[in-house]
Amino acid sequence: MIKTVATITALLFALPASAGDFQGRVQLKDADGVVWDGQDHRVWGIDAPECNKQKKYIQYCTRNGKKWAAGCDATNAMRSVIADRTMVCQDTGKKTYGRQVVKCWLDGEDFAATVVRMGWAFENTRYSKGYYTAEETEAKEAKRGIWAGTCEKPWDWRRANR
Repeated sequence: MIKTVATITALLFALPASAGDFQGRVQLKDADGVVWDGQDHRVWGIDAPECNKQKKYIQYCTRNGKKWAAGCDATNAMRSVIADRTMVCQDTGKKTYGRQVVKCWLDGEDFAATVVRMGWAFENTRYSKGYYTAEETEAKEAKRGIWAGTCEKPWDWRRANR
């Protein structure tokens, strides 16, 4: 299901703008994190495999019996999706690990839904409560991204690798 421009517009104007809201070209820290004005933000409702090359903190998954850097592939894929495009993000008022949690839209489509539909992130139902179930099911059935093999859920991988 595509989250429509009308829904997004209603959401954006129904709530007062906060200091954490932003619009423009962003950088991706990873497939579920955006950087705006030098600040890291976490995208609401999803969790992607890790890819932090500087810290050598990379989540590997298995595909065709071989280990692959799924987190880095996810980050690279999503960087190409957002290249030279404007993103609108709205602060949810929540923080995780010191980062503001945001909901973002790219050309009127829910960015998190896109990441999940492309198979580069898991829905984090602890927070999303099933909001992206249809997108995750679609990606699983099509064996896209992380669903092309086996991949530990990022929250379990982080717990084991901190």
